[in-house]
Amino acid sequence: MHEHYVILTLSGEYDVAYRNALRGELEAVKESESLVVDLSGVTFFDSACLGDLLALHRARVAAGRPRLTVVQNEVFVKRLFELLDLNQVFHTVDSINEVLPSDQTAVIRQYASGGNSRTSASVK
Repeated sequence: MHEHYVILTLSGEYDVAYRNALRGELEAVKESESLVVDLSGVTFFDSACLGDLLALHRARVAAGRPRLTVVQNEVFVKRLFELLDLNQVFHTVDSINEVLPSDQTAVIRQYASGGNSRTSASVK
């Protein structure tokens, strides 16, 4: 079976000022069967934004989709996930390479907290 991956790559700081934009990005990818949220470029993630990520995860699980995979190799994000025991909630990995097979095609949505979003297809 050739699975289709969608990777939402976030970068920058996420606080209440960017919450609506983040919600829009999460909404755009929520129906994806194999969804990865890449937080490796995130330097700050406040509780409201984390709540939106948790809500996305719960909605996916309720719909019978797999647990949300989160790439969390940034020190701040790793520590946040450890403190809140979120490694038990999400499927967490240190690198996108742990998730995406070498011959797999993925749709990558990149979003920076400054508000720029773009979608591109990538073959890894």
